[in-house]
Amino acid sequence: MAEVDNYVEDLTGGGLTDGPLAMYDADLGIPRWDAARNAIAVMFGDNFQFRYLQGEWRGPSIVMYDTNYNPIGIPTANPIGIAMQPVTQLWPYEHDNPEYSTILPTDFIQIGGTWYVSVMVTQGLGNELRTEFWRSPDLVNWSGPVLSLPHPSHPGNVMLTFDVIDSYVYIFGTGGLVRNQPLWLWRNPVDQFPLGWWEPWGWDGNTWDWGIPNENTPVLAGQFGEICFRYLGGQTVLSYFDAGNYKMTALVVDNPWSDLYAATTIDYASGWSTPQIYGGYIWPQSVLDDPNGMKFSVSQWNTMANDPYHVMLFQDTLATGFVPFARTRAARMVSRVAAAPPVAAVGGVSAAAVKGVIGGIRGAAAGIRDGWATGSRSMPAVAGTAAGRRLNRRWAGNKEASSPRSNPSVQAKTVAQPAAMARKASQASRVTEAPAVADSTAPSDGDKPTGARAPKSTASRRSTRSPAASPTPATTSSTTSPTSRTPTGA
Repeated sequence: MAEVDNYVEDLTGGGLTDGPLAMYDADLGIPRWDAARNAIAVMFGDNFQFRYLQGEWRGPSIVMYDTNYNPIGIPTANPIGIAMQPVTQLWPYEHDNPEYSTILPTDFIQIGGTWYVSVMVTQGLGNELRTEFWRSPDLVNWSGPVLSLPHPSHPGNVMLTFDVIDSYVYIFGTGGLVRNQPLWLWRNPVDQFPLGWWEPWGWDGNTWDWGIPNENTPVLAGQFGEICFRYLGGQTVLSYFDAGNYKMTALVVDNPWSDLYAATTIDYASGWSTPQIYGGYIWPQSVLDDPNGMKFSVSQWNTMANDPYHVMLFQDTLATGFVPFARTRAARMVSRVAAAPPVAAVGGVSAAAVKGVIGGIRGAAAGIRDGWATGSRSMPAVAGTAAGRRLNRRWAGNKEASSPRSNPSVQAKTVAQPAAMARKASQASRVTEAPAVADSTAPSDGDKPTGARAPKSTASRRSTRSPAASPTPATTSSTTSPTSRTPTGA
């Protein structure tokens, strides 16, 4: 579960990315350091000009941020720079066209002066047609695709994340937005990425090694959503949305091919205290072993009201060694929406007390979801547009079909694991977890900045984690409002 103080501030929304940037609603928020502009390029998925998913629908799009997490404009070329002007789409295409509904970024990177982005071309949630790679010299002018991976093919090459270590780009991958697949690993020569050999890390029954086919030997079992891999401080750091347990998790190991079951892990956000979260991308100024040194972009989408639909900044401490207090962390967590019962002594909590904390948080989270769905004095329901209603029906149908709790075939599906890895999985010492909430509505190169800057005061930042009474949606021009808005990030 997420600690109360893990939330730092909002990164998108009113007073932040509306106004000159003309981007009120957005999700994902994948950050990379851009040495040429001395700023952080943050790539968003489906984004909209106005609140409630109204106005022009774009994505992927980039907004530049300073190292204090302030939006400062969009990237420009000729000359390379930053301008405070409306957000644009990376390349032109029509949303909700006969072939696909939208294009969603999964990661991007700069290698040898060229930027590469991987995107999912999708026709609704869980229906990814292909994963493509595009390239750009300046984050503005994009060409491609330079590589297209059709689906279905390998079960793990849909949502991808990657980073450079020495002469290779290491690539972690999982399935699509159904979020029911484990994690796989490849590497690609850095001077050939992404067109070089995707050399798999696999198990042949006796040993793990490069070049062994890996379709049946993922490196980490689970039900993964969005993933983010960064080589940070000489360590492999992986952040991911654990859809099966409805939480955001980060882990650290020495190398991408290290035993992930033996990793040090933290759970830095939870759907029990922040409903309908997803994403989880690592900011480049993150620092291991520092108190709250790790910074993450976390998305939240209230699919019933289409508000909030935004990106938030979370923080937590990720240590490179064994952290004894992490094993009892769950007993000391409290929910943002309901205080947990008092704990007599850290590390000395009875099973009944822990169950009481968990039960209270589950009830509070269920109350939030019910409030979002039906409205309440503190959280009135927002009718939304016809497009929003279509969006929610499509999202709910796909979610229900893919839910292990509602689909026995999904529930029974398991991933074959080598015996040695299965034993490690059962023996792994992990942060205490509670059962998933029923009906969990989860919707580079260059000089990097050093040290994690302390975030500035958040008093001026508007927090929209808990929905409140909302004004009437802004009226939009028919020339900028698409007839159907179907963001599929959640």
